Amino acid sequence: MLFENAIKHTRFSAADPLIITLRRENNWLVIRNSLKKKQHAEPSSGVGLENIKKRYELTNGNYIIIKEENDTFTVKIPVLEP
Repeated sequence: MLFENAIKHTRFSAADPLIITLRRENNWLVIRNSLKKKQHAEPSSGVGLENIKKRYELTNGNYIIIKEENDTFTVKIPVLEP
């Protein structure tokens, strides 16, 4: 869902690609993408991020971190260990 979110809301082209990174930082899964908002973006209900947030809270009491900085959008999700 986070990759879909980045594609939906970010302006990109062959000359200016969308860069998405996925890595683990300690006990967090970190998904980061370049932030170049579309000028005429589709209306957003905010359901995607809110859905992920609520699922983590309901299933295990954990939370996710969402940060929008100058040219980067980052979501940190706690790694669930068995």
